[in-house]
Amino acid sequence: HKLSAHEVKKYNIIYDEEPQKEVNVSTPKVTENSASSIAYVSKAQVLLNGLGADEQLGGYGRHRGAFLHRGWAGLREEVDMDVARIWSRNLGRDDRCISENGKEVRHPFLDEHVMKVISEEIPMEHIVNYAEARSVGDKRILRIISHMLGMTRAAAYEKRAIQFGTKLAKLSNRRSFGSNRAFSGDAEYIVKRNEY
Repeated sequence: HKLSAHEVKKYNIIYDEEPQKEVNVSTPKVTENSASSIAYVSKAQVLLNGLGADEQLGGYGRHRGAFLHRGWAGLREEVDMDVARIWSRNLGRDDRCISENGKEVRHPFLDEHVMKVISEEIPMEHIVNYAEARSVGDKRILRIISHMLGMTRAAAYEKRAIQFGTKLAKLSNRRSFGSNRAFSGDAEYIVKRNEY
């Protein structure tokens, strides 16, 4: 599959070992912040990003699985692993996508003090309750705080990866491979770096 000029530009911004996945993940970040791609353009120069909330507050499905199979210690191991690799897996890509559009980003959940409080002062039993349904028990502490602040709709949102929540992965796979099911993760891409 040959990438379009726009996809090559995105690829150069977000370069990773898994180009289709990363293009699908980053496209909403690139296009949502691009004046040429959306009807509304924020005048804000600094954006707040929720990166770190899922990783630290048990927001991924695998966190629930770790807890169900290995208990609180297994959950803590999984969360610690996610936090340790967030710098290499997400932070650089997100920063490049946002700064490409002339914006700066702040990560409140990655604040040193916030991270220390979450990891050292709040027991996991107060952070999640996997006996409750998804969108209730995962990131429970954040949902409670959001509800207290009047963000009741946001407090009830179910976790959805950005590439799936925006339906971008499905659209991209259909366009690139003819169907969503045809993408297998081992597709080859012809990319000439910095060619756009």
